Amino acid sequence: MAEEDLIIEKTIQYDGVYEFKEVYATLSDVLITFGYDIKEKKQVLKSKGSSRSHEVEWECTRNVDKYTRFLIKFKIKANVSDTSVEEGGKKMPKESGDLKVEIKSSLVTDYAGRWEGSPYSRFLKSFFDRFLYGKKASASLSSGTYKQWIVKLSSETQTVIDELKALLHLYKV
Repeated sequence: MAEEDLIIEKTIQYDGVYEFKEVYATLSDVLITFGYDIKEKKQVLKSKGSSRSHEVEWECTRNVDKYTRFLIKFKIKANVSDTSVEEGGKKMPKESGDLKVEIKSSLVTDYAGRWEGSPYSRFLKSFFDRFLYGKKASASLSSGTYKQWIVKLSSETQTVIDELKALLHLYKV
């Protein structure tokens, strides 16, 4: 049975002018660049006059070896309405509204369930996890290969967050 350890849980909220298509494209481009497979679990679009409500759920996975998988889950909720913004002396059509992006980043071990057959193989799995792989009860106490994967997953997740914040101009000075 696969074990999923939560590494990062972050919520980004924004209220202002943005393009939902740009948010969607930016997130998918960054994830594809890192080699993630994006599985869209849910996409709902509700229109009411000039306002729209988007609800998207993604499950993004990347197998880093035969034992470990990176998993990043996204829940995107947006309520937008059409507006126009002046850019360079021209009025440009944009969208205005609120956006909420929930990101949960997890490290999944034994994702194929290869070590779950017999009591002996489960014992070997726990031995491997603790003494060879470096997995401890707390992610901050871990070492070895497990710690390296935590650092890499954290870095990739933070890059996705940074790209989203840059798009939405959410950086504080």
